Amino acid sequence: REENDAQSDLHSLFYFIDKEPDADATCPVFLERILHPYRSNCCNNLFSSLVLKNKDKIPSCPICRDEPFDLRHDMLFQIKVNSLKVQCNKCCWIGKLEIF
Repeated sequence: REENDAQSDLHSLFYFIDKEPDADATCPVFLERILHPYRSNCCNNLFSSLVLKNKDKIPSCPICRDEPFDLRHDMLFQIKVNSLKVQCNKCCWIGKLEIF
């Protein structure tokens, strides 16, 4: 719960000003934008880092139910997410998410 709250706090600090991430950039488990993408080896779906942190509670893939449920960091998608322009809700700074 604490990790989920921290992730939600991060989302509340900024908003996307250029464009929203792709539709598949929403975690199917936590229903939030994926800022640190992990892809399943079984069905190739994207999940947030919160799924990786809670993997001991999620023995099978939430989408296809395959076991074992393995995840790998999707660096190409990470680059795409990091390149999106955001604005800070507190100080109005504008820049790429990777700098935020």
